[in-house]
Amino acid sequence: MIRALFVMSSLLMVQPAVQAADGYPCQWVRGRLSTYNGNPTFRIWPQGTRRLLGVVGEKPGETEDAAILPIAVRKADPGFERDIWGSFRVCPVTPERKGLMRMVRMVDARDLRVRER
Repeated sequence: MIRALFVMSSLLMVQPAVQAADGYPCQWVRGRLSTYNGNPTFRIWPQGTRRLLGVVGEKPGETEDAAILPIAVRKADPGFERDIWGSFRVCPVTPERKGLMRMVRMVDARDLRVRER
């Protein structure tokens, strides 16, 4: 019995440190965070791609308020008049589908630079 518990606890330690609620692994994405008129308000364009990631909150419908963003991003004061470039740690909420915006939760950000439009 003790051996089985040891094996189970060892396997749990090997799991990724952070995972999205839906089982998709969190990852760092380098790109541009912009504010859009529409839903979701905040979107990330991963540099070098032709897609957008929609930033949503933990609860359904949480997309309009900057409170869903990490503190470092809120301090950069996102808005319609500026873009924020940097590395964003995102946890996917929806599966990746060709031609559709993938919804993600942003859990961290670093190396941020603000650029006026």
